[in-house]
Amino acid sequence: MTTVPVKLCGVFPIGPENYLCAVLLWEERQRFLPVWLPPVGGAQLVGRIAEWEPKRPDTHDVLVELIQQSTTGVSALELTSYYNGVFMGQITMDNGTEIDCRPSDLFILASMLDQPIEVEDLVLNQASIWLSPEDAADYFDIELEDPATLKDHPESASGDAQADADFQQLMRDLGVEEGDLGIDETGE
Repeated sequence: MTTVPVKLCGVFPIGPENYLCAVLLWEERQRFLPVWLPPVGGAQLVGRIAEWEPKRPDTHDVLVELIQQSTTGVSALELTSYYNGVFMGQITMDNGTEIDCRPSDLFILASMLDQPIEVEDLVLNQASIWLSPEDAADYFDIELEDPATLKDHPESASGDAQADADFQQLMRDLGVEEGDLGIDETGE
């Protein structure tokens, strides 16, 4: 499987219940991966992002100390699977040892170890969502470039031009034309 680096944009209270959600940005496709967090793990992550340090070492401090003192380090911090709204994290040590963990712990360790977070491309394709630049700014105070101004990425609904072309051909083969979808010649 291929992994893709993502950026942790922050942790946000969402909905009337104010559940904490870590928002990851898949910059290449300008898609977001929302990861709901347990209350305690979410609060710990918020604190670590704000560079809060406990007066006494907590579990994450102990893990970081153990990694730094006993091993040659971490080679990857990844979200490796997603099923029914549940993500699974994995810490891969430099010696190849893989350790399963909760996403909240993975994000905290990434912050403390200054390591990038990576996500399996299958997970991103399953669970990521698209937000307009306006919604990203309004809801999360995240500034994105307007997709129409991006020169590095061809205009594509899914981010995969070949998949879009294949879908268009499938629709034509089924006898569906753009006019059937209420789209005029200008694409609106």
